[in-house]
Amino acid sequence: MDKASLLSHMKTFLTDWNTACGKGILLFGQRFVLAEGIVQAADIAWVQAGVRKIPAMGDLPGHFPFCPDFVVRIRSAAEGLDRLWIQMEEWVDNGCRMGWLVDPESGYVYVFEGQTAQSLFQIGEKIPTGGLLPGLDEVALFTIS
Repeated sequence: MDKASLLSHMKTFLTDWNTACGKGILLFGQRFVLAEGIVQAADIAWVQAGVRKIPAMGDLPGHFPFCPDFVVRIRSAAEGLDRLWIQMEEWVDNGCRMGWLVDPESGYVYVFEGQTAQSLFQIGEKIPTGGLLPGLDEVALFTIS
């Protein structure tokens, strides 16, 4: 499964979940300015409701001035894993509570959480969310075909 197909599946799954739980806001393909002044883009980001005020899109100069609680980055064939790894570490260093780096080429999902070590899962395995995503104790990403 390529990046576009996997991203489409994940958007649908997470949108259905977020609509049912109503506990946050999902953002797709948005840019964020992190505390260290780093600008990062996320394929998927989730912000817990009530934690921070979300400005209206028309009030922003193309990016959100905060770090989301959860991010997903899906590696494309043209992106280097080393650079994406550094970006994921920047997310958690700046306040992201959990990040998933999905690598369709290898079939792995790297989970980044706060100061804990990164965890490695295969696409299709159940990934624990540590209670961060209400109603989703664990998520099984789609298998690659």
